[in-house]
Parts: sequence; structure tokens; C-alpha cells
Amino acid sequence: MSNLNLTYSTNTSSTGIRGRSISSARNHHIVIDDSGGEELGAGELFLGAIGACAVNMIGRNAASEGFPLEWIEADVDAYRDGEKAEGDLAIFDRINVNIRMWGLDDVQADMMVATWKRR
Repeated sequence: MSNLNLTYSTNTSSTGIRGRSISSARNHHIVIDDSGGEELGAGELFLGAIGACAVNMIGRNAASEGFPLEWIEADVDAYRDGEKAEGDLAIFDRINVNIRMWGLDDVQADMMVATWKRR
């Protein structure tokens, strides 16, 4: 068996308010609501984490390559099939990630996205 190293750790607990939890990582805390609540939901945070991964990793990789990246944005959208039978375990049926970069030519941008997709 391979030697696994703990990379990240979080703790999530109830708050005493139905439909609301609090997640903690290191010394940071995030209030998370069920769908339709006033705080961000778990699905939104999941998609935001995918976008943050893309923006941060591509930014870091562009800098290490000496590429002149000026700005980067990632839109992450999730879709569900409303006609699917109930009980299917898939939360999302499709996730689209649209990454826009300023300052890079098409070859550099394609290289950055390809590197991110392999990780």
C-alpha cells in the first residue's frame, strides 16, 4: 500500500439551526446553508473550490513559466437532469468550467488549461 500523507482536513458540525452547518479548516470557519438559505450552500462552495483551484493553479503555473498573465477568471456551472429518476446518486449531471485569461496568447492559455486539467 502506498504511503498516504494527510493533505487537508476539515470539520463540519451542526449549529442548532436546522439547515445550517459550520465548517472549519485550520482557524477559518464558514457558515453553510441548505439550498435556498441566505448563506452559501455546499454545492456553491464545491463549485467555487473548483474555480479557485483553476485560478490559483493557473496563476502559479503561468508565473513559473514566465508567462505575462494579467488576469484570470473561472465560471463554474453545474447542471442536473430534471427528468432523471429519483434515487440516482449523481448530484450534478454536468459541470462546465469556463476559464478566461488576459495577457496570454492562445498557445500559452491552452497550455495552462491543459496542465490544470491533468492535475
